[in-house]
Amino acid sequence: MRINEFRRRLIKNKKTNFIICESVATFNMKHLSLFLFVTFYLSLLNAQEIKNIEASVTGDQITVKYEVRGLKFNESLNISLYYSSDKGQTFTGPVTAVSGNIGKDIRNGNHQIIWDALKEVPFTKQDLVFDVRGELLEQKIEKSFFISYVGNTTTYLGLRVGSIGKIGWYIEGRMNLQGFEKSSYDYENGLVKDYDKPGYYEFNGNNGYSALFAGGGVTYQAARDLFIFAGAGYGKENYLYEIDDFSNDNEAKTGTTFVKNPDYSNEGVEADAGIIYRFGKLLLTGGAATINFNTINWTAGIGYSF
Repeated sequence: MRINEFRRRLIKNKKTNFIICESVATFNMKHLSLFLFVTFYLSLLNAQEIKNIEASVTGDQITVKYEVRGLKFNESLNISLYYSSDKGQTFTGPVTAVSGNIGKDIRNGNHQIIWDALKEVPFTKQDLVFDVRGELLEQKIEKSFFISYVGNTTTYLGLRVGSIGKIGWYIEGRMNLQGFEKSSYDYENGLVKDYDKPGYYEFNGNNGYSALFAGGGVTYQAARDLFIFAGAGYGKENYLYEIDDFSNDNEAKTGTTFVKNPDYSNEGVEADAGIIYRFGKLLLTGGAATINFNTINWTAGIGYSF
């Protein structure tokens, strides 16, 4: 096969744009001369594109290669092939003795159509014009509800519920086992600052974070199975020491109290963001959370969509 010419031009009318890609091919197959004419329909408001059109002949088969770009994750093409024997005045088709990337569900990437031409039409010596038609199909984006376990090293008990779709929402709560513990005093230089109970105290060696988060946000579908989430709420990570309170009279233990170390504590607005990836109904999440933009904690989770 010898390609004699390749050119590209744009035709406009009041309602639509048509990108016309033409390649002229001459080859010997029972003295058959073909003129390949490839048409792709585009919406005026979108950036879908078909390009890099190549035609070749092997035996009795005609192969048309093409590349599709610019389709959104919920868009596909319905490709069909037509031919004309009167230089494009009228077309017959769609042809049926075809294989390859033809029909519905054609998406971005490199594709090819193979037509067993002589099985379908008893050609003689003539000029043929081919019309490859791409119909743009848009799949409706369905919303679905989800529930997911989510947590990190500080707030390891968490639940996120919401919806995913083009635009969705979620609410989230995370905490640890000490999340609702509150401090009565501050820790300073190894001592309890302004301790005012009668008697005395002793550190009992129990210490750790009292942490929780409560908030919500939005989700956005960035690709077929990829979602972005971002939100904010109230969060705290207070580092607490536990002390035992004793009476001066008989040295009996009278209770326990929590003391906060301000140098290792943080409380206020917590923002979190990340991605959700969908495997069928299974959801895997990963992201980061920060309180007052002072600390960053990575989050992860697993969930299910309904």
